[in-house]
Amino acid sequence: MYKEQSERLVKKMALGINAEAANVIVARAYGYNRLNAKTGELEEPINGLQMIKTPDQIRAISDRSLQMMEFLRMAMNMDPLKNTLPDIRKGHPQGTLIATMWGFSNFEALKAYARQDKIDPTSQSAEEMARFKARTGFMPPSQYLLGRDYAGHTLIIHTEPLHISQWIDQEICLNRLDDLFVAVVRATHDGDNYLNRYSRGHDVFRKSLSEDHSSFILGERQKHPDHHLAVTILPSRTYTLEQLVSAHYSALNEGAVRGRTLIIDRVSVARDEESVTAGLKLASSVGINVVLTISHPDPMLWDKFDSRVIFGFDPTMVATGHEQMDQSLVASAPFIGLKKNNLQLAYHSNDTGVIFSIVQLVPETQAQAQGATLFKRIFGKPAVG
Repeated sequence: MYKEQSERLVKKMALGINAEAANVIVARAYGYNRLNAKTGELEEPINGLQMIKTPDQIRAISDRSLQMMEFLRMAMNMDPLKNTLPDIRKGHPQGTLIATMWGFSNFEALKAYARQDKIDPTSQSAEEMARFKARTGFMPPSQYLLGRDYAGHTLIIHTEPLHISQWIDQEICLNRLDDLFVAVVRATHDGDNYLNRYSRGHDVFRKSLSEDHSSFILGERQKHPDHHLAVTILPSRTYTLEQLVSAHYSALNEGAVRGRTLIIDRVSVARDEESVTAGLKLASSVGINVVLTISHPDPMLWDKFDSRVIFGFDPTMVATGHEQMDQSLVASAPFIGLKKNNLQLAYHSNDTGVIFSIVQLVPETQAQAQGATLFKRIFGKPAVG
């Protein structure tokens, strides 16, 4: 296969590349010094360059975007600005050379090939969700935020409460909830504004927390069986996690097919470990995924949640002494934050380590009419790829 790629470079007359130069180009792309013309094997790996999968291995990758990552790594191997090796490109962009090696007319055609394989991050399909994880390295928000097939709990660390609330509400509106039950709890009087504009399938409860709260939710659900979202707006005070879970326990426990989640956002939650542990234990007993947003990293909470999403934190904070959390914050600091309409984040779990990603906020204007239909049209069909 390496010889075939070399021959493609020679056969494209416009490049003006002879067989010897073509062999060197192919070898460098894969991180080697030489392509043996007789055996067709690569020889003399180069220290500091990335080792690329074999052509057969790359072809066997089912996800075209992951194939594209291999092509981009090949391009980095050939870039003289990225290393101190001689420029072997013969005056051609490395993208053109790689596209030719793989039988494409140009690099744009190669990118178009990769873009054709898009992923819908809001899909309910387990296969599509698995493809999202294979491509990005972590679960889609429908899992770690909305609890579909997941109940490991998610801690969200941020410094932009309004933007984080908008992102949460966007995800709720973009995803189908018919196989889920979702409850959002906020202690801000306008905490339901965004959802009221863009969702038609939810119930809002403005009252103090009580042991009968689940009964109120279940009562409204009987009137509207197609409603899978409950929004609780509480008076502003400090609550324990155990209180919040207990108040929504029965309402979330009954009837959800794929999962249930309790999102606690912009609520002051007591940080005593006993009540936190009790609340999460109660939630886990029936598979409720608890999502908690906090504005300051907390070592105790970090250890209680399997997934952690870092959107921002005070860069002047001192090290906490929690090695894993401190290292994750240091690693994420250069990347995270609000950039125009993008929220840059770092996802962390014990299995994945730190993985960087971006979510987009749709700016609201006076020209935007209210309603879920327009919301869907603004976004179009969501896709990652």
